[in-house]
Amino acid sequence: MVTIYCNGIQFQHVQAIVFDKDGTLANSLGFLHKLGQNRAQAVAAELPGLEHEVLRCFGFLGETPSFTPPALNPAGLLAVGTRLENEIGVAALIAQTGRDWIEALAIARSAFQQADQELANGSMLTKADLTPPFEGIIDLVRSLRACALKLAILSSDSQTNVEEFVTRYDLAPYFQVLAGAHHIFTKPDAQLLHSVCTALETPAQNTLVIGDAIADIQLAAHGNALGSIGVTWGGVTAKQLASATAIAHTVSQIVQV
Repeated sequence: MVTIYCNGIQFQHVQAIVFDKDGTLANSLGFLHKLGQNRAQAVAAELPGLEHEVLRCFGFLGETPSFTPPALNPAGLLAVGTRLENEIGVAALIAQTGRDWIEALAIARSAFQQADQELANGSMLTKADLTPPFEGIIDLVRSLRACALKLAILSSDSQTNVEEFVTRYDLAPYFQVLAGAHHIFTKPDAQLLHSVCTALETPAQNTLVIGDAIADIQLAAHGNALGSIGVTWGGVTAKQLASATAIAHTVSQIVQV
């Protein structure tokens, strides 16, 4: 077993670490800005005048439709919600215009598909290409794996996107479990953590959760994990992660001792 030190807090008897992906391992803020704007514009093409409300639903901050970086809440719907949760949020706005619910869902899903196509723009780039690891992340993952810790990714992103991220940045040798969005359970449901721990063959009480969203922190608490480290390098504030066992502002603050 290993001891992990973070900003004055020690986690003893660690056997496994479960990482969030976007905002924790992957720098996705720029990608999310463009994705959110594309989705809002695609909705507005069908329902003029709704772009502003869609952007606000996603977590963009500001008073004009011309939201510009960095005015995106890193703890908002677009940043931490699953694709389905984002579709439902937008569909709810569309339904308020008088559209039937099934029609509203269909419009939202169609807009999201169109936004995906526009984002690629014939370049054949994947999300992984546009969301590189934060500086220091690859070295951290290597060092943790070198001390015999078991590592997993548990993300609200799709399974395909999780796997492509790991493959794109040659991280496959370091992670034993890759878990994308679940069709039934979402963070912070403890069953997600327990399923990953079962796959790792590691007790939750010896498992540390590292993430940039309150859902990651609650996941650790609900699942009776050893503890949680909330990270702020993706743009979330320490106040938003106040219930985490420890807070890391830089990758270098998470060390094996």
